[in-house]
Amino acid sequence: MRIDINYLASKLSFFSILTSITASMSIVSLTQKLFNFGLAPLAANYVAYYRKISYFVFGIPAELLGIHLPTALIDFWTLSFICAGAYVKTENLEKARAFRRYRFESPSIKLRLAVFLLFGLTGIGLAIPLSVLSINTYNENDITRDALGHFIVILSLSILFFAINAFAPSP
Repeated sequence: MRIDINYLASKLSFFSILTSITASMSIVSLTQKLFNFGLAPLAANYVAYYRKISYFVFGIPAELLGIHLPTALIDFWTLSFICAGAYVKTENLEKARAFRRYRFESPSIKLRLAVFLLFGLTGIGLAIPLSVLSINTYNENDITRDALGHFIVILSLSILFFAINAFAPSP
């Protein structure tokens, strides 16, 4: 088995790494909020920093409209938009099963923006990693094929975070 370095480098771009870390922090934050367990001081600092950034992106615009968003919803939307962004970033999105009848000839920015907003706001974006788990999705021309690698990285980072937190010294 030969590893293509150029292919690997294209998959490990700065934004791919950043979205993987952000998605794993969303999972950690959401899990911590739902099950209300303690975090080690260093882990708590990372979660607090993530929550400040996600609040800036989602909470402040909502408060300008007079709406207060709970932390769990902000984590949910963060994950949903990350998954939606990963989906619209895939090659040949226009050839996905859902869009085949429209026969797009070239990449459509309008389609990608509409899918990003729709999937992100409604939470449909969270179904994308779940669809990766279905063995039926791995057809030769299916665009969800590469998503399995991203899903495994995000899940691994989340598990690693919890493992480090479990063995961290308590105050």
